Amino acid sequence: MGIENFIKDALHQPHDYIAYHVGRELAELHPGKAIIEGDNGSFDLDAFVRAEKCSLVHETALFNHIKTDWMGPGRAPRPSVENSWVNILWQGKLLDVIFITYTQGCYPSRHYWIVADDKQVAGEFFAAVCDWSSEVRGEVLIFQDGEWVKSRRLYDAIKSATFDNLILRDGLKQEIQNDFAQFFQSRDVYERYRILEDLDSMIDDKSRAFFLNELDGFESNTGVVVVATTNYPERLDPAILNRPSRFDRKYYFDLPGPSERAAYLALWNQELQAELRLSAKVAGEVVLATAGFSFAYLKELFLSSMMQWISIGRGMSMDKIILHQTAMLRSQISDGQAKSPDHNHNLAPEMKTGEDRGRAGKITYGMPNFGTNEICVPK
Repeated sequence: MGIENFIKDALHQPHDYIAYHVGRELAELHPGKAIIEGDNGSFDLDAFVRAEKCSLVHETALFNHIKTDWMGPGRAPRPSVENSWVNILWQGKLLDVIFITYTQGCYPSRHYWIVADDKQVAGEFFAAVCDWSSEVRGEVLIFQDGEWVKSRRLYDAIKSATFDNLILRDGLKQEIQNDFAQFFQSRDVYERYRILEDLDSMIDDKSRAFFLNELDGFESNTGVVVVATTNYPERLDPAILNRPSRFDRKYYFDLPGPSERAAYLALWNQELQAELRLSAKVAGEVVLATAGFSFAYLKELFLSSMMQWISIGRGMSMDKIILHQTAMLRSQISDGQAKSPDHNHNLAPEMKTGEDRGRAGKITYGMPNFGTNEICVPK
């Protein structure tokens, strides 16, 4: 029995029959050998080969289907096996690995079969690839498209981040730095780091019990930093928001006050070309005129002003443009808030009355679980 049409014949089978068909055909082709089948994403043989943990040669008796992914500007394209029969040399042992990709449910799924002389070799090779692939080395895990993927670019971006250009109210920046420095100094204790963005949108009646059990430590969470953020703390269950030990710290990120807005404008100003910089007089006027603006709106103010300055051919001073853009952006914000059922939520404290006061900003919860937890919340 030849293998020239092995993959072609398999892909002609009904999808719910392919796995059985391949397993049966391999057993007939290799009587007496051990075969392991799976579709676990942790079996990343492509990465294992790139790391030179084993050698790979494609079987030339059949067509090998290789997909090439574009990895982004300035990065080399990355080939990956879709449908192929490969020969592996690992620790002096020869194995065959067959990859066949077909649709299960609504999504393509890559299945693999490992063929080795005996079950021990097949199992050890499978475990070695999965163990190595599951380790995080200078990367960040991201849950994307239904699976966990590693990102070295995000890791590098995080490493390059600095507190130097972070503008927060007096004391808050240092408080956050001190809390996390204390945690990371216990390097022999901590192991993992989890980020839950917009926590209010993640927790519902179905997931609430599971989430609370995880925080309460049904499984060992020692050495885990859990950081959660929300713009709507009032939507969170009191069992999450107020109960001690689930989140040990609450950091309130108010809308920037006059001093923070002035510092933010100064930071932008020093990075701009000379002809794009604001005069000291207009910078002061913008600080006063942007009461109630978030940092995101302040950034939008600068970007839209720069685009306007470019589009009119640099015929008007940046001072005039940014004052005009400030008035226009404030009008857009007011219109949007008037139409929104939560329109008071993002108003600055000086623009609120009664119970609306103090709801501006972002709330972030942090939980380093080694005896003290941390959490951040907007006032």
